Amino acid sequence: METNITNQSIIDKLKPIALASLITTLGITLLWLSNQKDLSGQRNYAIGLNNLLAYSSKDFVIEKNAINLALLGKEVTKAKEVDRVVFYDTDNKILGLVGHSAAGPHYTEQIIVDGTLVGYVTVSLNQKAFEKLPIVELILYSSLVIFAVTLLFFLMVKGNKNFSTSIPIVSVTKKKDVPAYCLFINVHNHLSLANTAKESAIDDARTMAAEVCAMFPGAYFRLPDEGVLVLLDEESITAYESVKAGWLLQKLLKEIETTNLYRFFLSTCTCSEKPSESSDQLLLDAITKNERALGLRIASLTKADSISLSESLFSRLSDTQKESCQLLEHPVLNDLTKNQDIYVLSRTLPEEETIQEQVNMILGFKND
Repeated sequence: METNITNQSIIDKLKPIALASLITTLGITLLWLSNQKDLSGQRNYAIGLNNLLAYSSKDFVIEKNAINLALLGKEVTKAKEVDRVVFYDTDNKILGLVGHSAAGPHYTEQIIVDGTLVGYVTVSLNQKAFEKLPIVELILYSSLVIFAVTLLFFLMVKGNKNFSTSIPIVSVTKKKDVPAYCLFINVHNHLSLANTAKESAIDDARTMAAEVCAMFPGAYFRLPDEGVLVLLDEESITAYESVKAGWLLQKLLKEIETTNLYRFFLSTCTCSEKPSESSDQLLLDAITKNERALGLRIASLTKADSISLSESLFSRLSDTQKESCQLLEHPVLNDLTKNQDIYVLSRTLPEEETIQEQVNMILGFKND
């Protein structure tokens, strides 16, 4: 009888521990699923490939050898994991582009020779090639690990009559806010468009935004307020390069011969993760509904072929670049921006020529 009581006592103690182990196993599995991108090796694959391409292409980039860069990119894009490879110089002029990617993700690496930056390489991956995870194996292995740890723990403490359990307090380090540039694209004439035409205008903006994010690391998505938002990694580009990204997108939309009218406003914001590595929902949550409405409203007040800049972005430009800006004047601006200045910057002739070359390269490959 005493043996039976002892065995029953052990079983009673084991039940809640086993249940906790099962819950922990399921939690770990869900955690794995929610971090599929990291577990699938996608990021490590992209970083490794970018480092290899940056090393192997440095001489071709210095020489601006478009033929060899195209051949190198062609070999890389034969892999099912890679959709596109883009090489460009320090002025973001495309030197070689092979493949096509509408959604990414996109990863950019600097090309450095003897401590000097000579260009960049961007790899766009095929998301579908990294989507499958061995779910059964994950569940099995996590179960074995958790139950083994549980059994060991129980054997260590079962002889202690004063045994008690407690929940450890785990300190979770709060993630730092990640600064980013936010480009609002307003479909200026959306009120006069039929629903199908309005959807087409948004789709055109998103398609061209994907091309821009292949050169300037970032992400894009549709706003519920009839517009598109592009978020660019501040870590990867300067404030003036974010303006160049806006000009490029502006020019691409003009070149596709659409009757839609687009207006642009560029500002700064903070995200919980880098835009190029984050999900659409996290990015959308980074911009409140009021901020989205304000950004699109300011964009609507901007003239064609110009980009309006917030005071926070203007402050990050160099003195020379600031001299090229003009104040945006409109009767409603003071009420909208709480007396914060909004600036306007238009393309110069040298910038126009560089951007036109990029546009010709991008649209040329898309047409091919």
